[in-house]
Amino acid sequence: MSRVLNNHPSVSEETRQRVQEAIRLLHYRPSAQARRLVKGSTDTICFILSNREFLKTFHARILQGVQSFISTTDYQIIYIPISYQPQIPPSAITLPRIITYRDAVDGVIVAGTNYPNFLAALEEIRVPYVVFGNNMIGDVPDRRVDAVSFDEEGGAYEATKHLVDLGHRDIWFLGNTALPWFRDRFNGYLRAVSDHDLRGRWITESDTKDNVQFGSLAISQAIERDPEVTAVVTGNDHVAYGVWKGLRELGVAMPDDISVVGFDDTELCYLTDPPLTSVSVHNEEVGAECARMLLDKLHDPGKRFRERVLSTELIPRGSTGPVCTARAAAGA
Repeated sequence: MSRVLNNHPSVSEETRQRVQEAIRLLHYRPSAQARRLVKGSTDTICFILSNREFLKTFHARILQGVQSFISTTDYQIIYIPISYQPQIPPSAITLPRIITYRDAVDGVIVAGTNYPNFLAALEEIRVPYVVFGNNMIGDVPDRRVDAVSFDEEGGAYEATKHLVDLGHRDIWFLGNTALPWFRDRFNGYLRAVSDHDLRGRWITESDTKDNVQFGSLAISQAIERDPEVTAVVTGNDHVAYGVWKGLRELGVAMPDDISVVGFDDTELCYLTDPPLTSVSVHNEEVGAECARMLLDKLHDPGKRFRERVLSTELIPRGSTGPVCTARAAAGA
């Protein structure tokens, strides 16, 4: 029977059909415990979402990418959310029981927002893991983490260059750089500003954690400080959506007066009028790469992998256009 279940080539087609019919009539179910003992594997990996709401489409699409890749293998995936405080010691973190039991899962994909103490807790129980690297906050000792990330700095560079190619010279960056992912995007903007000899202007501090509110307030401040501003690169689509709302309240047209670029290419891009130009992250590809790296680790225990950094893609839409001649002249 085991040869039939495992599609062994030595089994004739007649025998295979007879065994499969017997399995159907007897309602036979394979023993997962026996399979684990024979293979030394559970064929199960765990997707952990830390300190985030699953309802957000960003990580849902990463999980979708993991699932799409796993569906082509013999593995299955289970999803578990977790919340923990970044300042507590690793031993104080209550890990999901499924990953603390020996041989319950083969490995873990860590997504959401994470801190070094959680990774240290995983190291202590010696479970193989791969991290979604963009949302790691804090330094990881010895860079011992196998991670998959996307190129935030490169994406912001291309967003800024896109505006330069449209003739813009007075380009602001709006995004709270207290968040490391916004800081990386700000660095990409600064590199583009330097490469194209622009006058960089920005608002990178905020008293609010609401990115939409931040965008609405920040664009008002930017226009007040610099009436000739013609374009804005934002930390993400939520900030860009707030910018659009702020421009409407001020009676400023997008893109005729000010062009706006977002980041992440979320559903918010289609809630503005016109739709928002944004940097696409290809979340599903990120998820698939996380799954691929984890299975590579499982097949080669003890090996460390270099961080895999995936490229982003600028998606031009109606929120960006050529610089307005009158504003460009005023800026000059």
